[in-house]
Amino acid sequence: MRLCICISGQARGQLESMNDLAKQLTQVPSNVEITCIFSLWKNASSKVEGPLDFPQLARIFERNLSFTIPTSFYHQNLWKELPKTYQRLKYNDLDVETTIRNLFPNSIIDIEDQILDLELPAHLNGRNSKKMLYKRWRANEIKKKIERDRNKQFDLVVVSRPDLNLKLNFSEIAKNNAVEGKIYLPLNSNHKNYTNDVMAYGSSKSIDIYTLLFYKSMLKEWRYIHNDLYFHLESNELEQVKPVAITPSGFENQKLISYDEIKGENKILDSIYNTMNESDFLSLNLPNEINNAWFIKSHINEIEKGEYYKALRFLLLADLSSAIYKRISVNRREYIIRQLKFLLSELKFSLNDLFEFLNSEKIMTDKILHNISEINL
Repeated sequence: MRLCICISGQARGQLESMNDLAKQLTQVPSNVEITCIFSLWKNASSKVEGPLDFPQLARIFERNLSFTIPTSFYHQNLWKELPKTYQRLKYNDLDVETTIRNLFPNSIIDIEDQILDLELPAHLNGRNSKKMLYKRWRANEIKKKIERDRNKQFDLVVVSRPDLNLKLNFSEIAKNNAVEGKIYLPLNSNHKNYTNDVMAYGSSKSIDIYTLLFYKSMLKEWRYIHNDLYFHLESNELEQVKPVAITPSGFENQKLISYDEIKGENKILDSIYNTMNESDFLSLNLPNEINNAWFIKSHINEIEKGEYYKALRFLLLADLSSAIYKRISVNRREYIIRQLKFLLSELKFSLNDLFEFLNSEKIMTDKILHNISEINL
């Protein structure tokens, strides 16, 4: 059974995920033959480029800080607000090529400088995703050349990122159960027309089709990677199936940034963290997104103190009071729902109790009622 592992994209952190993969490859059974291909950028960095929504913030900042950062900081605005942190994170001094060669001495390694000719225009939608797709496509092209030279295809091919932990189930891999017309990847049942892009595996032909998304990414019709990947696979009749033989197990653990490390860099965040009185903060007359961040921070503070009534009030006064439910960032929305259900459970509140609480706190509004009706409580 011939397995090809294609790791591509931007190395981040200290490549601990690749160290774990190398250890697993010392346990390869005799009936599995593995070829490793790496197509990476020369410099390692943190997640600083491309769109930054809550999932990306959660891999950069400590948990409470990631929830407290105002939504107006999301996407391209974060590093305008935190320019010193951006410069600190942009590159680290890890020697990517030497590290990979030491870990995988028999692998095929393709390293590129991020020179001007390879940089996509800054205004391009999904710029970072397109660079990722380019490296994934390039790794697959190397795989195809190996197949042509040997006149034989790999039985199974996996594409992944250098900062993702992979778990290899060699007994399942040896079965070679990859079916043509199927692509094996993490499923996301909560999101419509959405495909997870962190890794995938399948037959060599299936991965050839998968990596052709790079070409489509350069067209004007491109929307964003998760949506376009979904329709790309659908149009090529590749059924998405939950992975069994090779599974992701989270991203490499990196040191997360605390508020103390960025204290003094941004006046808005300093105000959120250092203004304890509600009326004092609201008197600053800041936009709703900033007020929401203060309410979330206050909610977290009250949760930590076990003051669940106060925590519930602050949670309701945050995003649910000022934004339409479906326009709240998906991951932030999921956090709010989890917190709301947790508090209702701890307080033993029914839905009627919640409405009574809203009335007694004088925070009942049409928008909150609408948003609560959207949540399956």
